[in-house]
Amino acid sequence: MSRKNKRGKRRGKNTHHIFAQSRFPQYNNEGWNQVEVPVEVHDLSHWLFKNRTPQEILDFLCRVLWGGHFTGELKWITNVPGSH
Repeated sequence: MSRKNKRGKRRGKNTHHIFAQSRFPQYNNEGWNQVEVPVEVHDLSHWLFKNRTPQEILDFLCRVLWGGHFTGELKWITNVPGSH
């Protein structure tokens, strides 16, 4: 739950869906797809990465931020459907 501080900015934590609810409704209630993050981090991540998947975020960073000099593939720690 988020609240506002004295300056009117939101604070607290939000539930972030690793795979966006709008794109992957089948994963909405899966525990592995939800993490608690600070409100500011959640807002900034959506501003920068929109609703991209983790692999799409990595591809974006490789292409845009690192000039295509690096390519990466995510290595999943948990067994996430569609991650292999």
